[in-house]
Amino acid sequence: MGLADNPEMEDYSLRYTPAAFRKWSPWMVFLSCLVGISAMAGYALDAAFVDAFGFANALTGFLVAAAVTLPLTLVIAFAIARGHVDIDLLTRGSGFGYLGSTLTSLVYATYTLIFLAYEGAIMAQAVTALTGLDIHLSYVVVSAVMIPLTLYGMTFSAKFQAWTWPVWIALIGLALGTAATAPDAGHNMVHPATVSPSGLAGMTVLAVFTIAAAQLSLATQVGEQGDYLRLMPDPEPGRRGRWRLAVIMGGPGFALFAVGIFFASTLLVGYASTKIGADHVGVPVDLSPPSTSG
Repeated sequence: MGLADNPEMEDYSLRYTPAAFRKWSPWMVFLSCLVGISAMAGYALDAAFVDAFGFANALTGFLVAAAVTLPLTLVIAFAIARGHVDIDLLTRGSGFGYLGSTLTSLVYATYTLIFLAYEGAIMAQAVTALTGLDIHLSYVVVSAVMIPLTLYGMTFSAKFQAWTWPVWIALIGLALGTAATAPDAGHNMVHPATVSPSGLAGMTVLAVFTIAAAQLSLATQVGEQGDYLRLMPDPEPGRRGRWRLAVIMGGPGFALFAVGIFFASTLLVGYASTKIGADHVGVPVDLSPPSTSG
């Protein structure tokens, strides 16, 4: 088959996924669902929230968003895993018709493009910082590397993740272990010595619901989770409990992992802020743009 008429290459997108293609175990599909937790965009946003609203406000907002997102996405996740269709076909089959599936695709695509653009920008800046390459060329490099990684869908992605997950776990574990064992790790996590002024002091309803509103975008994340959950094998007799757990944690459970990412990111930011503070003791930092006046 060619590139344009190969249903396996596109993971049977916008169509029913046959049993012959769903050859991965629930555990492997679950791990694939967790690919989003390795994205640096979440860590960067969490740090920005804590810097602007404080640790307590940010954490409470994350918990509120998780409490709302979990039940909303639970039914969707199981419907996708049992029906083996993506979020677009699920919308159409639920009675919303062609227009409903089109709007669903628009919302999902917009969310994904914004997320991937943000993540790509972070990766490109990392390439520039490590190699000194011009930032525009770094964008090209990052984009070009992603093409072969996504060309063969789950067939290649599952193998790639099986090899890279241990490496990622080891690296992030080393970073978190270093930050957690640093002096005053807990205090620095809750009260990072950021170089920008704190936006708010104390718990406020406005801050909590601002964070919660931003985090409710994770409800849209169920579209991406569904792209993996539709590849779930049919539950085997006597193993339905494990199958259900894989669906729950791989789908709506992503909101719980987001809370875990929040703690990880604030721990790392707190550790990094002590290094920044050590280098700038007594030196005021001006983040405003330079004046253009004579």
